[in-house]
Amino acid sequence: MAKYLLKNKDTVIAIVNFVPEANAFISIDEWINPNFAPITIKNSIDKKYLNPLKELNNWYQNRGIPQYRDELNDLLVV
Repeated sequence: MAKYLLKNKDTVIAIVNFVPEANAFISIDEWINPNFAPITIKNSIDKKYLNPLKELNNWYQNRGIPQYRDELNDLLVV
């Protein structure tokens, strides 16, 4: 487990704990600027009946580089 800063460009959104082996967030330690979070995560913070950690993991699992992106092969080089 490791602590990370979740950011939107240069703005820190939250301090989170992430387990790379599981490819999952296990906790959100602190919200710094939740207004800069993706809308589904921000909505889960505002609505008490939704789980922000679950929404954060759903958002993260669905991130990726679109197949139509210019210079895709250059971005996928390790």
